[in-house]
Amino acid sequence: MEEHRIGHAQVEEVISRLRRAESLDPLQLDRVYRRLILQVHPDHRQGDGELFLYLQEQFSSLRAEHRRRRSISMLEADLDPHGIARDLGITRTLTPRESLYIGLYRFRSLGLTSWKVRVRPALRKRNSRVIRTVLYWGRRYDEGADHAVPFVPAFQTFLRNPGQFLLAEHQATLYFLVRRTMLRGLDWLILYQERGRPATGTIAGDTLRYAHRLAASHGEERPFSALLGMIRWMLEELEGPPLRLRIPS
Repeated sequence: MEEHRIGHAQVEEVISRLRRAESLDPLQLDRVYRRLILQVHPDHRQGDGELFLYLQEQFSSLRAEHRRRRSISMLEADLDPHGIARDLGITRTLTPRESLYIGLYRFRSLGLTSWKVRVRPALRKRNSRVIRTVLYWGRRYDEGADHAVPFVPAFQTFLRNPGQFLLAEHQATLYFLVRRTMLRGLDWLILYQERGRPATGTIAGDTLRYAHRLAASHGEERPFSALLGMIRWMLEELEGPPLRLRIPS
């Protein structure tokens, strides 16, 4: 009885079907590869050396595509702030701006404004996830809006801010006053975005403008300029409408 020989057209059909699949299971890829490669292997009685090499090339490409999809999926899962939102009892889909504020709320409530908390080894994985969430959605928000002060550069500069380590004692006192005032302003801003009350927005604005005045005389010095970037971004945020995003406590 004559054995059935697989042809180039059949191989193309299988590969095309695998490429169109929404998910690529590596075990499935291996099973299909072994089944086909045995039929076209040059050592086989009806083998085809050219088709054998073609199969190797195509399945190598499919495996690379699987790794790429898996990396993207893992990255999105790691950066997806909806995981943080679910922890807070929020289940609906959020906009980039809402996601950013959820991330900022988590960043603030976990004390990640403190460098000592951010670098604590036992909390590094959790802290990194929250910070990357904020940066990811900050980029998405920046891309979709025309900001005079983009969020991501201001936030990154704030994270890298050397603070008191570059300041003389009298400057450090002022720096910490500005920093505390700015963080109070951030708390009021988040509360304003949550509740949308004009009075809350007024308090946030007054607090941030006070912090801005305190830091303005030292604005060119790096520790103060890092705070000013965030202050200016927050003041710009107050010019827009509030989100009225209910964040469970």
